[in-house]
Amino acid sequence: MPRTNLPPSRAQLHEQACIHCGAEDGELAPAGHVHTVTGENSAPLGWPVVACADGCTKEGQ
Repeated sequence: MPRTNLPPSRAQLHEQACIHCGAEDGELAPAGHVHTVTGENSAPLGWPVVACADGCTKEGQ
C-alpha cells in the first residue's frame, strides 16, 4: 500500500500518520492494511493503517 519502498514508520504502523505521505495532522481515515516481515521463519504481521481523508497533504517520504 505505501507508495515507496521505505518501511512504514512507527507512527504509520500505529495509525497516527498517513501511510502514503506520513502527515500526522488533519483527518485520517482507514486505508487497509500493510504487512511487515518478522523473520525468516515467521509469518508477516498485518497492521491496520490510515491515510489522509481528503488526499495527501504533503509529498511521499
